[in-house]
Amino acid sequence: MKTILRFSLFSLAFVPLLVNFDTLFPFIFTKTLLIRTAITLFWVLFAVWFFMKKAEVSSLVSDGWRFLKNPLYIATALFILVMLVSTIFSVDPYKAFFGDIERGEGFLGMLHFFSFFVASLLVFDKKSWLTFFRLTLITGVILLADSFKEIISGEFVRAQSFVGNPTFTAGVFLFVIFSALLVFFMSGKKEFAWRIFSFLMIFGGTVGVFLTGTRGAILGLLAGTALTVLYFAVKGGGVYIKLSRKLSVNVRMASIILLALGVLSVGAFVITRKDSVWQKIPGVDRFTHLSLDDPTLQTRLISAGVSLRAINPVDNGAERLLIGYGWDNFNIAYNKHYNPEYMKYENLWFDRAHDKLLDVLVMTGVLGLIAYLGMWISLFYLAFRKIHEKTYAIPILFFGSAYFVQNLFVFDQISTYIPFFAFLAFAVFVSSVSDSSLPKKRWASKLKNFIPKILPYKLPVLAVFFAFSLVFYTFIPYSQSIKFVNALKTRSAKVVLDKIDSFTEPYNYAQSTIRNRLLSTAAPLVSNPQMQDLVNKAVELQEEFVSREPYDPRDISILSSVYRAKASLGEPGAYEKAEEYALLAFKLSPTRQDHFYALATLSADKGDFATMQKYAGEMLAGSPDVPRTKILYTSLITRQGPARFIEAMTILNSAVGEPRIKVTQQQEIGTIRAMYDTYTKYFSTIKDKDNFISALDGAIKLEANLENRPKASDKENIETSNRLAEFKQLKKKFLRDRKSTRLNSSHIPLSRMPSSA
Repeated sequence: MKTILRFSLFSLAFVPLLVNFDTLFPFIFTKTLLIRTAITLFWVLFAVWFFMKKAEVSSLVSDGWRFLKNPLYIATALFILVMLVSTIFSVDPYKAFFGDIERGEGFLGMLHFFSFFVASLLVFDKKSWLTFFRLTLITGVILLADSFKEIISGEFVRAQSFVGNPTFTAGVFLFVIFSALLVFFMSGKKEFAWRIFSFLMIFGGTVGVFLTGTRGAILGLLAGTALTVLYFAVKGGGVYIKLSRKLSVNVRMASIILLALGVLSVGAFVITRKDSVWQKIPGVDRFTHLSLDDPTLQTRLISAGVSLRAINPVDNGAERLLIGYGWDNFNIAYNKHYNPEYMKYENLWFDRAHDKLLDVLVMTGVLGLIAYLGMWISLFYLAFRKIHEKTYAIPILFFGSAYFVQNLFVFDQISTYIPFFAFLAFAVFVSSVSDSSLPKKRWASKLKNFIPKILPYKLPVLAVFFAFSLVFYTFIPYSQSIKFVNALKTRSAKVVLDKIDSFTEPYNYAQSTIRNRLLSTAAPLVSNPQMQDLVNKAVELQEEFVSREPYDPRDISILSSVYRAKASLGEPGAYEKAEEYALLAFKLSPTRQDHFYALATLSADKGDFATMQKYAGEMLAGSPDVPRTKILYTSLITRQGPARFIEAMTILNSAVGEPRIKVTQQQEIGTIRAMYDTYTKYFSTIKDKDNFISALDGAIKLEANLENRPKASDKENIETSNRLAEFKQLKKKFLRDRKSTRLNSSHIPLSRMPSSA
């Protein structure tokens, strides 16, 4: 039985390889399925084993008592306990407990990861750990081979392989290096093939990290290497490596020299980083242009400020400071305290801080952060003071420092949680002394004797809990996701409607994604009379979801947009519903430009330009230097007509002239182009030469910025080139004929201006 239990855990070494494109979030959901299935299988079989071999299992549990006294075990358990408290008192308890299918976390997901931590300590011995790390190396080889396949395909940017995201792929490769070090040290002298393979995978994992181009992971790799060398500089006194009969190297001295060379190498790179040679090295090239103005860095800094404001007790109370908002509730805090300056660099919505420490602080409060940092303090204490075998201490120090530094720029994900908890469990395993050598205390002895007594009650409950969760909160949502994706693939409204109950009932944590996707798909079909049944059903389902979980403004804004479209078709009461949902979204995120814009647009639709100006003015005042704010503002005031064209054009010109302007959505590009076409036509008609040429200049700047737009199609690039050439030619002709008082408007490209952005 123990062998079967171990194999259920061994299967988790292959988590990063699982992908299924017939489900939502193909790189996530199937990984979640494997993890929860393996953990459930373990605890069900463990409970069966207990009732079959009670004495044997009780002895196993008693032997595991030594782990419970390990400071790292205690800190990890405390972190999960604080997370539970935070979940109970969270803003959105349902999401805090179940999470969503995009992340596969929530407290339920974290409980599965922690259960793996406990389970591995119960049944893994040294040989089992070696097997797990060897299987990890096989996973690493497959990921590395697939990364090279991406290069050969000619479409390589950054390796993501089966993980689906370069950032998290890098985290897996760091664990591959850790596993390779352990396999090399732990394999016997006769296991020559494994020693060669693991030695090669140390370099293979390193190459993998650089292929992902993940700067945080590369910094982590350097930090892990530096701390390992520092360890030898401190602990290597009197230790020599024999290179030949007459030549040996002092480890401490060699480590000091390596540290010095490392510092000099980093200094040399900083001085020469503009050199073209660095541009040709994957990963390194992403550091060559790094500066304080880097958009990624700026969004992280803004997010950090938002995170700290979110737990400020003056604005949010002591409860949020101490226990946070709840796991997977970061977006609630982020939206509430959103900084409009963020839109200067990105239009995306954050559901994580992209800094693990800030994630933990916001979601579990100061108490959670203390427990989490306690895990790391315990880990490094054990590595430096309690783990005397360097073959264990070195890999643990390397991965611990590398992973910690990496997570200052990112967060854990479904592909990295099992590696992380495996790492913690192994550190506990090799640093725990035998129970006989522990000091005897009366309370400890009583607790040790009490635990086997409650196993007959605890194990069945545990097995039933995991089995119930697997069926109702993994298998059923997974099945719903597949049915939904397959229904959409038919591109038939009738098929979707016929099968709609199969993927929307019963209600579970997958519905937040399924219903959002369904309404997003149906929204463009509002004006199609044949699609009204589908649209109305999608709206009904989304409204039911929002009534249960009214916490994310994105879920609510889409309802407002659909009702606005219905109102434009004359549906009674639709404007009122659109405004109701727009105000609700605004309440959840009162500083985000999108919500000001939505309310202003609804007012403009009704001809209430005074209210429109109120919302538009507040939006502009909140972020007057953000290009996208200016674009939204000009699209609003342009609707008032020619009286505001000069003001709108002046502001729009300042926006498109910004070097950092990011306009990527085709709809938004079309709106800006339509505004410029409107301005040029109008100023041509009234023979306003100065404003006509100013409008042309703005249009030329826009098209020039769009010329190097990433991921643009050939058709879009041709359109941009044609418009740029046309505007330049028009300007050249106008300047040549400037003495003439006539402007020929027939040469000006026209397009019908839509009613909103």
